[in-house]
Amino acid sequence: MSRGLVAVVAAVALVAGLLVCWRLLKPPTGRWPAPEWPSIMQVQRTTSGHRMVAVMERLGSEGRTRLLATLLADLLVIAGYVALLLCGVAWSEDVVHSPLSGAAVAAVWAAGALDAVENIALVVVLTRWRDYAVLTGTPLSDARRTAAGRSRRPALVARIATDLKWVLLASVVLWLLVVSVVALSP
Repeated sequence: MSRGLVAVVAAVALVAGLLVCWRLLKPPTGRWPAPEWPSIMQVQRTTSGHRMVAVMERLGSEGRTRLLATLLADLLVIAGYVALLLCGVAWSEDVVHSPLSGAAVAAVWAAGALDAVENIALVVVLTRWRDYAVLTGTPLSDARRTAAGRSRRPALVARIATDLKWVLLASVVLWLLVVSVVALSP
């Protein structure tokens, strides 16, 4: 399959996945953005027990169900951006023969893997969010405090995976911009 065709298919998958995610996260009121629903970034970056309970309660049952479906649709987005960026990196290798191209390939694959890890961690958070409520009660026994600490791990994993993914994606996009400037320079 030619690189151009792969890029087109990847772009279609990316756009289709984003449209499905957008549609699933559209609030019942139809207003966008939804003041009653937190953004996906708020869910990804919440690691405090009190804040997680507040975020999950704001989502409500329908919001949590839609967010779970969005995480499944996000697999299409991941496949799309990984394939599209890999096509870009392959093009960059044609323009400048650099060992950094190999690092860019590794960064793209790592970002896709981290995105999948993030989604798995968020599925765990969405299905076990009530465990965070343990932290809101007082006093806590040692056993409850330990259980509450363990229940926060998936949220922490999601936050770290999210942050690392964005750093890797930014580095790849920066690499592609640099190569584009080199390609356009006389």
